[in-house]
Amino acid sequence: MWVVVACACTALGGCGRSAGPDAHPSPAIDLVCGQADRLFAAIPGHESAVAITGTAAPDIESRFPARSPQGGGPSERGFETTAQVAQGEKDPSAWAAAFSRYGMQGAWVRAWRSPAQLEMIYLLADHREALAFQRWAGDFSCHYANVAYSVPGVPGSIGFQIRWASGGFSDQVSFVRGPRRYLVVVPSNVAPRHPNLVVELAREANRAAG
Repeated sequence: MWVVVACACTALGGCGRSAGPDAHPSPAIDLVCGQADRLFAAIPGHESAVAITGTAAPDIESRFPARSPQGGGPSERGFETTAQVAQGEKDPSAWAAAFSRYGMQGAWVRAWRSPAQLEMIYLLADHREALAFQRWAGDFSCHYANVAYSVPGVPGSIGFQIRWASGGFSDQVSFVRGPRRYLVVVPSNVAPRHPNLVVELAREANRAAG
């Protein structure tokens, strides 16, 4: 059963999503945003052009991996409105405006506490709008990142290591399939024990996306 959750990122200690409230400006904005530009430029225009239909909870449920790479089921899951998702970002008004511009209808969320990790599926108006929103989100997030990268085996993926004001960071990877943007996030306090978790999570999400 899916329920509305106020903020599933509580399971990650308030890590934020694409660039959460604790995101700290990068000292190398031009370098990181340049890396992101090159990654976006390499994504073919027809990438993931196959339409994916259906927004009902049972359909969305099937688009998430059944379990995390560590084997545990999620501790939180649910649906967030656009307003709730925007509140989890660095500049809620900018994100809310982008959600309106690209026809976002909300996001389905799963979060784990041990080890901490987050998965989100954003539903946009259509594939073109999803790709446009993905680019907008990348242009925003690169200003708070240490590095931009892609994950082998996940076509069209864009990853960022987001800096936190506290001195930590979170690794995130996102990609688009049909009208959906998939995002996975792992905070830095998990990395020493599970250094490949964000990569594994992105690949699992890609397989589940179909």
